[in-house]
Amino acid sequence: ANGREVLRTVPNIYIPDNADINTSEYLNIGTYSCPNANTAQTISNIPVKTAFCMYVIAILGGSYGSESSMTWTYRMRIFIPYAGDIYIQYVNSEQNPGEYNYGNWKKLISSDELDAKTDKSYVDSEISKLQAEIDALKNK
Repeated sequence: ANGREVLRTVPNIYIPDNADINTSEYLNIGTYSCPNANTAQTISNIPVKTAFCMYVIAILGGSYGSESSMTWTYRMRIFIPYAGDIYIQYVNSEQNPGEYNYGNWKKLISSDELDAKTDKSYVDSEISKLQAEIDALKNK
């Protein structure tokens, strides 16, 4: 089964108050959600504290239990807050079952955002802001 077929067969799991998503409980392939912004404020290790949906996929295929008795695991977590941004995180375990390496969350940006951030006027504006902050700190 491909990743889309697997996600269609897995029910949505609600993430409760005070959860820590950097636990094996949130590495099972599937769809996780927190539709309440107040609850999201209490959840640990999410990139932004707002209502969201998170997908967990197996990078190399297979399901959670079929990966060499969990001696190795490769996951991609896709985090989508209600505002529509997209964040991704790579998680793996290679030698010690149950010991996971959680990569940093990375925000994906659109080509329009990239163009705006590489536009010379934008860069010059950001440099001016930084210089003003440096000058303010020097004058303290």
